[in-house]
Amino acid sequence: MRRGALVLIALLSMLPLAGCQASNGAAVPASGPTSLYVTSSNPERESRPPPEGVVRDAATVDQLYRAALALPVVSERHNCPYDTGQVYGLIFQRGSDVVAQMELHVSGCRFLYIRGDRARMTDSAFRALFSKVTGMPLPAR
Repeated sequence: MRRGALVLIALLSMLPLAGCQASNGAAVPASGPTSLYVTSSNPERESRPPPEGVVRDAATVDQLYRAALALPVVSERHNCPYDTGQVYGLIFQRGSDVVAQMELHVSGCRFLYIRGDRARMTDSAFRALFSKVTGMPLPAR
């Protein structure tokens, strides 16, 4: 019985150390994503393969994920001119578990669609962060 109490105390004393650490030392919440898989589809350029990428820096991935969730929800209908149909698919993962799936529309209204949620309105800061994190360019308006 006493040995069990000592083990419990030892485990409880380690709880503050149990958080995940990103490769750059920044803490990442236990439920947040640690990697990002990006695909692209571009109906205008189907002759060459679309770019793909994986980002594995947990702190950077979490920063983009949180920025996406902080975007304002689209509250009204919009007419989206010059929509080329190019979309970046974003799959945020923690290990092999999918945390969230999103679609970033590159042209037109440039909405971000989060699966199971309403569209979000992106802004220049979010698009710049996306390009910085993924290395994938977004055209200027």
